Amino acid sequence: MSKGWYVKVETNLILRVDTNIGVLASSSEQAMEEASAIIRKQIDHAGVDASPIPWDFTIGDMEWRRSGEPYVDEYYIEAIHAEPDSDFDPEETSKSDLMDASMCLLEVFWNLPEDDLRKSDFLPNHGISVVRDRMAVAANLCHQTWSVMVQRDEYDDCFDLDFCPRFFENCMDDQMVLKSGEVHELMKMWKGEKNELHSCY
Repeated sequence: MSKGWYVKVETNLILRVDTNIGVLASSSEQAMEEASAIIRKQIDHAGVDASPIPWDFTIGDMEWRRSGEPYVDEYYIEAIHAEPDSDFDPEETSKSDLMDASMCLLEVFWNLPEDDLRKSDFLPNHGISVVRDRMAVAANLCHQTWSVMVQRDEYDDCFDLDFCPRFFENCMDDQMVLKSGEVHELMKMWKGEKNELHSCY
């Protein structure tokens, strides 16, 4: 004999959302990779705010109730398009900032231990003028890398005492030549995320 039933039916409501991010990269592929990484980092740090999604809503003639908190499936985080935007280009370094960066890097050099080969071997064989030239060449990208990290990562440690020594060690080779000409790559090296074996000059 048939009788009435009250049945609870559950289904998955899948939403696709998107956002736009400005990043610094040397190619569209690299830009999309960087943007996806930023999203993952944001979600890991802040989680997902479910407040804009109502608990009760209607689909067709049926009333539905959300039964749990939403989550983001990281496997489906995908950058789908990238185009150049000069608004996110590194700002041109002023002459005073270039001089400041150059002097800070030179100070790092003078603070090296006496038995460091850059000081005990490179200096007597090439002279201080070459050392100064190397610091001057590196100054622009050093300052640009710091500037981007301040804007993007909210880096707030001291430029001369904290940033420059690490830039000198991680981003310049044993001949004091930059390992890359790309700010994006230098940022990774500074953070210890990538090691380059060859310089770019």
